[in-house]
Amino acid sequence: MLITGAAHRMGAAAAIACAGAGADIILHYHSSRQHAAETAAQIEALGRRVVQVQGDFTNPNTPKQIFEKADAEGMSPHILINSASVYPRSTWDSMSFEELSESYLINTYAPLALSRTFAQSRNPESVIQVLDARMVDYDSEHYAYHLSKRSLHDITRMLAVELAPKIRVNGIAPGIILPDKGNDPQLLEKYKGGTLLKKIGRVDDYTQAVLFLSSNSFVTGQILFIDGGRHMKGRMYET
Repeated sequence: MLITGAAHRMGAAAAIACAGAGADIILHYHSSRQHAAETAAQIEALGRRVVQVQGDFTNPNTPKQIFEKADAEGMSPHILINSASVYPRSTWDSMSFEELSESYLINTYAPLALSRTFAQSRNPESVIQVLDARMVDYDSEHYAYHLSKRSLHDITRMLAVELAPKIRVNGIAPGIILPDKGNDPQLLEKYKGGTLLKKIGRVDDYTQAVLFLSSNSFVTGQILFIDGGRHMKGRMYET
């Protein structure tokens, strides 16, 4: 299994959960070398093999290079989880060309390029794209991120058609589970009233969704919202 952005936070949680379920892990990271090593140690403690692969997705060649590095280690993933992302703060009138370009390279193009390379590999079975529950709403404070994730949502559904029947393609859209990097977890309290369940999600809620989509052989083209029902507000009859 190849998981991008798996050094820490949700990516690391997914890697550890999947290792616990019996998967060997190709752990991609960009700059968080120490976090990657710590996550790799936890995976090895579960008795699974882990290969760490560094890569910068602002380089369009990186997706192909990651698969080449994994292949050199004798690892050919059956499952691809695209969770690497950037989250710049920007508004419609402050967003720069550089912010938009970086967001699309990392959040949109890299998952597409990885999926294409994965489809040509030896044993591809399933792609999971990590999206964001707010992509169906409006995030006016993270304009570049918002646009890039909405594009990835459309690509996810397109790939489900293009890669069928051989490969299943689904998306996971988390809601309020972890705070932004460096922020106090208590800051999420002010957002839980916007969910139908009136609570904050757990990392386990997310990893259980990853395990479900990884293992269910009859689900494709789905976007699984892990957001306490927040996505239904204002769009009751849309899916």
